[in-house]
Amino acid sequence: MNLERGVVGNTVNANHKSLAIVTGTNQGGKSSFLRSVGLAQLMMQCGLFVGAEAFAAELCPALLTHYKREEDTTMKSGKFHEELARMSEIVNHIVVNSILLLNESFAATNEREGSEIAKQIVCALLEKP
Repeated sequence: MNLERGVVGNTVNANHKSLAIVTGTNQGGKSSFLRSVGLAQLMMQCGLFVGAEAFAAELCPALLTHYKREEDTTMKSGKFHEELARMSEIVNHIVVNSILLLNESFAATNEREGSEIAKQIVCALLEKP
């Protein structure tokens, strides 16, 4: 992190959107942005100050994340299976107005397989009541 450049702000308006996808180049700040959204939501719901010029959001009943994990030598199955199991557990906790932040999910697969899995997950999430 180069502190001499200062803070880079983000402006987002996702009013009444059921899905927002953040894309960009490697090292472009996507992961930091998603963390900041999650932390801002959590802090706001706890009644804490949110470090932003402005932040407005509805309360959500569940704030869920699925981030890439480091390899765990104690795993009894492969990384892909572990990611699927975590995603399945997360989906079981999604209710109306939940927030789900995904970051580099299924990065253990190749690009084609990862894209197909992402498509299936997005379609399933959009169809979920």
